[in-house]
Parts: sequence; C-alpha cells; structure tokens
Amino acid sequence: MPLPGMSQTQASATENGLDAPPPNPATQTGLNPGTPLGSLVPPVQSNQIPPAMLTGIMQEGQQMSQTLDAFAQAMPDLAQDCAVVKESLLQLLSKVLMAGSGPTSPTAPGPNFPGGGVDRGGAPPLAPLGGQGT
Repeated sequence: MPLPGMSQTQASATENGLDAPPPNPATQTGLNPGTPLGSLVPPVQSNQIPPAMLTGIMQEGQQMSQTLDAFAQAMPDLAQDCAVVKESLLQLLSKVLMAGSGPTSPTAPGPNFPGGGVDRGGAPPLAPLGGQGT
C-alpha cells in the first residue's frame, strides 16, 4: 500500500529492491571478490615481475610509506603502530626488490656469479721466485 503522496509505481519500487543493500560492484565489473584485482592483473611470482611492474610497486610502496608517516604525525598516540606497519611494508618491499632484481639480460652474471681465479680453478699458482716449484 503506497504511503500518502506516493504513486503506485514509487511504492512498488520501494518494496521491490530499493530497501535492499546495493549490489557488490565487483560482481558487476566481472571481478572475482576473492581475488585482488580479479583478472585484470595475472598473478606473477616475485622473481618474475617485469621491470615496469617492479618500478610501479616500488613507487606505490614509497607513497604508502609517506602516507603512514602522515598518519603518525596526525595521530601521535598511534605513531608506534604506524611505525610497525611501515617496517613491515619496508621488509616486504625489500623482498620484492631482491626477488625481482635478477639478471637484466641472458648474458648478465646475476647475483650468483661464480667468478674465477685462483680459488675457483683458474690459473695455476705461481711458482716461487728462484725457479723451484713446491
């Protein structure tokens, strides 16, 4: 039954769905609510992050760190909590940076470069002066 001043159409719209909570935007855009960013960004292992994505992650991490500093200044009683979150963020970013900073070309030595030389089976040790070997 419509309220006074409402038409029958307005009353039926109110009864049929406007009183319900709004729909989840993730389901309307095709995103899976359980997956961050849905299918917009495919999952990548941290050691396979493309350089452009790594740069973007580091820039956003810097912005998040600055935001945490601003929160700590705005709420001095929670500054310690902000510091803990910031430290955790910096640890995460350092792991991402280390994992994503592999060789930049197929011939680059990378972090596990075996080196060479005397200790690695390179040239034989030099004979002592005087011509006699050991």
